[in-house]
Amino acid sequence: MVYIQTLLQIVIVSLAFAGAYFVADTAHAMSGRIDINLLRAKAFLNTSFMRDNWILLLLACFFFLIYASIKLNEMFGILLEDNSSELLQEITVLGVLSCCVLSEYKWFKLTSPAKYNR
Repeated sequence: MVYIQTLLQIVIVSLAFAGAYFVADTAHAMSGRIDINLLRAKAFLNTSFMRDNWILLLLACFFFLIYASIKLNEMFGILLEDNSSELLQEITVLGVLSCCVLSEYKWFKLTSPAKYNR
């Protein structure tokens, strides 16, 4: 169990660093490297981009709902043991973070030069 939690924490930290990079690069691109009107056109005329972002947002909310349910269970001690609820919490955090990083990556690709858009 400790091995799995350690592995999950390493993956979570790695995803957090990747997400921070994508956000920083996208923010830099939006601050002057790309025309805002062009970015709007690229984002809102690309239906797959919009659909994927909404799906990722929906999944992140679903994972957050699971996390909140686990926390509520901890308060009342209804269904789960402490060991399994801790692992489920880490898995839900990983799910939320994965959805966020995937969304950030899609924005990164949208604002990056053509060499990243394959």
